Amino acid sequence: ENYLVVAGHDPQQTEHIFARYLGPSDVFVQADVQGARTCFIRNPSGGPVPPATLREAGTMSLCHSQAWDKRVVISAWSVPAKQVIRGGPPPKKGDFVLVDGFYVQGQREFMPPLALEMGITLLFHVSDASAERHKGERRSRYLEAIAAGQLPEAAEAEAKAEAAAEAEKQKEDDGEEVLDAGESSDEEEEEEKKVDEENDG
Repeated sequence: ENYLVVAGHDPQQTEHIFARYLGPSDVFVQADVQGARTCFIRNPSGGPVPPATLREAGTMSLCHSQAWDKRVVISAWSVPAKQVIRGGPPPKKGDFVLVDGFYVQGQREFMPPLALEMGITLLFHVSDASAERHKGERRSRYLEAIAAGQLPEAAEAEAKAEAAAEAEKQKEDDGEEVLDAGESSDEEEEEEKKVDEENDG
């Protein structure tokens, strides 16, 4: 999605990144589990950050926490960087939480539970002469979908899940109706058998 996600190796480096490089439109990502790594999403355009990028930053935060060792599936959360204060006395107004030395104010946006998976990526630096041939390869699928009027990935997945659940429920209902019909037929056959035996007698 062409967003840069960064995190410090220690509290000092994290504070340095926050103080020197973060702007008000960037995003602060953390999780309510011990050892979660504070991650920052650089967002110079100031627009909405795609859900896929938020989930990847949340996964990065969780994979450095105790959730990785305990194999716990849990949610990460995010807030705009303008809601975060580093150091000094706690805010006098409004609700806040203290996490990794940062005061986080306002509402936090929780993500869906995330699978703890990490990988390794190889990056290649190409010359200016070759850059033109690779133009457009790193385009944002999310922004293209929005521009085309399509559903965002999360909403589309939710709609598919609801449709599948409805289909499964309908299948169960149909099965119950068939079973009821079968039971009624068995009862009618049993009644007819009793009548025949009485007539024979």
